[in-house]
Amino acid sequence: MRVLTTMNEQREDPRIAIQSPRSTHALAHVGDHSLDALRWLASIAVQRCVAGRSVKHLIVMGQDSGLFNDLIPLLGCELEDLGGTVVALDLHGQTMPAALLKPLQAALLRLPPLAATSEASLRARRALVGFSHVHRMHFGDLASESDIDIAMEPGLADSGDLDLDLAAVLESAGLAMQAAGRTLVLLIDRLDRVEGRLLAALIGTLHACSRRALPVWLLAAGSQDIRQRIGEARPYAERLFDYVRQGPR
Repeated sequence: MRVLTTMNEQREDPRIAIQSPRSTHALAHVGDHSLDALRWLASIAVQRCVAGRSVKHLIVMGQDSGLFNDLIPLLGCELEDLGGTVVALDLHGQTMPAALLKPLQAALLRLPPLAATSEASLRARRALVGFSHVHRMHFGDLASESDIDIAMEPGLADSGDLDLDLAAVLESAGLAMQAAGRTLVLLIDRLDRVEGRLLAALIGTLHACSRRALPVWLLAAGSQDIRQRIGEARPYAERLFDYVRQGPR
């Protein structure tokens, strides 16, 4: 991969541009390879999370999801080597909670043996059970408790409040990753498919993880209006995200 020029150089690749509240036109440029730029940004974000430093989540805006689809298999290997544990959500035909919980359980199980059996990891898995138990009436495609080989913990992710319970799931997962010296990386294609209530809950959960300095990082792709939808879902969301404008490839 070619060396990424600094954003201060402001040399624009017409296919990818980083937009943030403080730097609307700051641009990542790697020759002509916007895919390389995203890979570089993701690698920096994961390493910052592993080191306990703050980092913004990254949203790719554009109708062509091919760039993001190309990115997922590459990141699966690259970010794992850098300390990331990647959870890719498939929203096709699934609700967001169902798309999250099963791969998150698998991610916890594939941590190194000592970390996978630690109390932090076990508690994170118990949070998945509590969430599934309470919210199956709202999301019928959630796994049943019998699909998760651990008992629930009363009072953990089982309040019935979607915001609180989703936050409990990802915060407990973040604590497990932190104990293992890793970063939980959430990859979501077509974030615009997530309905407003769930989008607001996800943003609130990421905010909760950020406030606790937990190593949870989101890379998502969505339509051109996803930035507006995120702002409408949670007014404070602007400071949580950087946005990438994806043009034709």
